[in-house]
Amino acid sequence: MLKHSFTIAFRKLTKNIGFSLINIFGLALGLAVFIFIFQFVSFELSYDNFHKNGDHLYRIESQFFKNNELTDDWATSSTGYGLAMKNEYPEIVDVTRIWLGNSESVVQFEDIKYRERNVVAADESFFQMFSFPMIQGSPKLSLKEPNTVVISESYKKKYFGNENPIGKILKISNVQNTYSCEVTGIFKDFPSNSHLHYDIIFSWTTVSSGWKAMDNFWYLHKAYTYVSLHSPTDVQYIESDFPNLAEKNKTLDALKDVTWGVKLVPIEDIHLNTWKAEEMEIKGSRRVVWFLSIMAFLVMVIAWINYTNLSTIKSIESIKEVGIRKTIGVERHKLIFQFLLESFLLSITAAIISILLVILARYWFIEALPGINIPFEITPKIVLSLLLLLIGGIVISGIYPALVLSSIKPVHALKGQVKNSLKGNLLRKILISFQFMASIILISSTFLIYKQLQFMKNHEIGISIDQIITINAPASTKNYITDIKNFKNEMLQHSGIKAFTYSSAVPGKEVAMFLSNKRVGSEKHALYEMLRTDYDYIETYDLEIIKGRNFSRDFSTDETALLVNEESVKSLGFESIDEALHQEVYLETSDKKFSIIGIVKNFHQTSLENPFTPIMIFISPDFSWIPYKYLSLKINGNNVSSTIANIENKWNQYFPDSPMDYYFLDESFEQQYAKEESYEKIFMLSSILAVFISCLGLFGLIRYTIVLKRGEIGIRKVLGASVSSLLGLFSKSYVMLLIISFVIATPVSYIVLTNWLQNYTFQTALGYWIFLAPLILLTPIIIVTIGSQTFKAATANPIASLRQE
Repeated sequence: MLKHSFTIAFRKLTKNIGFSLINIFGLALGLAVFIFIFQFVSFELSYDNFHKNGDHLYRIESQFFKNNELTDDWATSSTGYGLAMKNEYPEIVDVTRIWLGNSESVVQFEDIKYRERNVVAADESFFQMFSFPMIQGSPKLSLKEPNTVVISESYKKKYFGNENPIGKILKISNVQNTYSCEVTGIFKDFPSNSHLHYDIIFSWTTVSSGWKAMDNFWYLHKAYTYVSLHSPTDVQYIESDFPNLAEKNKTLDALKDVTWGVKLVPIEDIHLNTWKAEEMEIKGSRRVVWFLSIMAFLVMVIAWINYTNLSTIKSIESIKEVGIRKTIGVERHKLIFQFLLESFLLSITAAIISILLVILARYWFIEALPGINIPFEITPKIVLSLLLLLIGGIVISGIYPALVLSSIKPVHALKGQVKNSLKGNLLRKILISFQFMASIILISSTFLIYKQLQFMKNHEIGISIDQIITINAPASTKNYITDIKNFKNEMLQHSGIKAFTYSSAVPGKEVAMFLSNKRVGSEKHALYEMLRTDYDYIETYDLEIIKGRNFSRDFSTDETALLVNEESVKSLGFESIDEALHQEVYLETSDKKFSIIGIVKNFHQTSLENPFTPIMIFISPDFSWIPYKYLSLKINGNNVSSTIANIENKWNQYFPDSPMDYYFLDESFEQQYAKEESYEKIFMLSSILAVFISCLGLFGLIRYTIVLKRGEIGIRKVLGASVSSLLGLFSKSYVMLLIISFVIATPVSYIVLTNWLQNYTFQTALGYWIFLAPLILLTPIIIVTIGSQTFKAATANPIASLRQE
């Protein structure tokens, strides 16, 4: 019996292969979009869920409050928090710290050397707290002693090939220090769904042995601190009591008038939480995960609606078969089973095709979506989810035509009289309207995301980044500053170089070095980002000084001078930039008075997603512990390759031990928007496919309508109706459905898009065309879809149509 049912179902699917392929392809596209988005969402939600004790692991993040108002919120904590908290709170099982100071280093083994960005120091408890497997070495002892280092499996191959690296010496150099470390362990590469991504980790004691106060110092927030708790219920107590612990350890004047707090963030929440200052990871986006989840649901619903409509239409064409089977005594439940079996076969075929589409498209996605991590694997979780989705879809979408068609009286079925038996016209129109509304919301969202991205990329940032080559500063040398100055002087002799400056940060990178400063005569401290430069930074980057002057070698006092941006003027409490000029400021760690000689117009140091921050620019040699990390050369654009070759030649003369890693700053700055661009592509592709799938459903509904009205069309043709009048007749109701859908969807779109824009400090205007665009785009698409079917029916022989009726 079951074999017979399968045979009948297969014959019916292949009898009208073109129609079946349309149905299968529409559902397959919807499932492919769902699988793709499901993989991305699942991956984003899986970050750091592999740690054995993950629900007890937290990152300590710093918060500062003034009059109970949060003024600063950082991902990092000071080097002194960890041990003090472990000693104070028995609720803490263990603690580990990651030192972020100068994480970019030149790493060398014999003649092999590379500049590496993922080099950090960590406490010996690092591999005991986190579930990163060790291949060689002891998780407990590998980072215990000074001048020891562990490396990832891939970096073991990079530096040592097939040799055993244990016991060999790696030289690690940054702009301030050089360490010679013995390799004591190899660890497996960190999973891609970890918010931590390090390849070379040397022992914390390597750094702290040279800086004895490091473990107890509370005024340099350059460490990630993680704790393991006995119970998650201990979080609230530790957070509430920490200000008391801070008061015991605030031994300096800096930030004495603010409340120091901490936020214990579950490790599994870090990746999707809002970006904070001092983040090392490229963050994910909870709002994108939420929005894409809704998009996947909408696309899947659209696909199932189409499937329902098209399946109903296909079943109508075999209505006489239903009548015959009912006449010979086939029970209703067997007819329902037959319809569901056909639905099952079609759905399984669509699911297989959808998986193939995802596999075939994975290389395109990898190339087209930089910065987006999606594991293109058909995992058991995906298969299970797909099966549950198919079962639910088959039952929900297949049961409607099965119940309706199996309930038709045999006499009506044999005569083909289905008009009055099928009462689902209203339901189908509601479903089509839902498709239109979903398409309108998706198209509006795509337009807004595109407009916001273009706004951020093209908006004036207040600083010139064109034709600038940035070089990562060389590792420390014996006469470091002298070598850099001499290199600069020689470069300025080259005709292809217009300007040269060195600085602690460049546009596109956080300044990230905070000092607690105050006006002379005031006790109010506030945190400021401190950008250490040379005399030529303002000129090289064309920053606009709106009051006062630039640094000048003609004034020896400029070594204790400041240029501040407009945000700093506000933070210092001045009413105007005129009032701020020539006023004096105390900088944390110095008893000298620094005079404000100029006010710089606010500029975007980083992406427009972030607000302006108070920045002070200075050249003081007293702050050599804030290192120069970047050399910036403005070139004239002629013979660029020759200019770069000349730079490399001189670089190798002055800094032979450091590879010259350079990039064009404008390209680097735009990389901040790489994820936004990828999200835009995902939204755009999903919207296009949603509209396409909706049009398939509309195609099916029009065909269904024409099947029911063949006789009417024939009569109208005989009476002289034109093709255009018939087109208007059939188009009118669906255009009206589109307009109704537009009226309903527009307020929903407005609410959704307004909420989306709240995530950006600098926003594009929410123009009316964003809401009109879907209507303008969909109307001709719908008319063409309707017209293609109507034209075919209207040009058919009316006598043949009347005979069929």
